[in-house]
Amino acid sequence: MYDGNVGDGSERRKYPRVPLTADAPVIHLRIELLVGDLVAEAQVINIAEEGMFLATKGPIERSVAVEVELVSDGTSCIAHGTVVWKTDAGIGLRLTKPSDEYREFVQRLAAVDLDERWEMLKKVSLAQVRAQ
Repeated sequence: MYDGNVGDGSERRKYPRVPLTADAPVIHLRIELLVGDLVAEAQVINIAEEGMFLATKGPIERSVAVEVELVSDGTSCIAHGTVVWKTDAGIGLRLTKPSDEYREFVQRLAAVDLDERWEMLKKVSLAQVRAQ
C-alpha cells in the first residue's frame, strides 16, 4: 500500500493521516459504499482532512465523484471528492470539498490517543460513501 512517501522518505501529503487500525486495539470504522443500486462494505483504514483510504472490493473505479457522510453525536460531517486510485486492497479518495464539521471531526480524531479515538468512532451512527 502507498504510504505517501516519495523514494527519499519525504512526506508529500498536506494533511497527516489518522490511522484507524493498530495492533491493539484494532479500531474499525465500517462504511457503506453506495454505487448505483449496489451496496458494498468497506473499512476506513486511515482518514485525513482531505483524503481517506478504504479497504474494499466494492465496484467503484478511478475518477468517480463521491460524497462522504459521517454522522457522529447527531452532527453530519460531509465531504465531496474523487476516487484518485484503486488497488486490489481498496481505494484512495481525495476530498476536495470537506465541510468544516468534517475537518473538525478529523482534527479531533488526530488529537486523541487510540482508546479515545475508539470511543469517538463508536458514536458514528452513519458512515457512507455515495458515488455521484
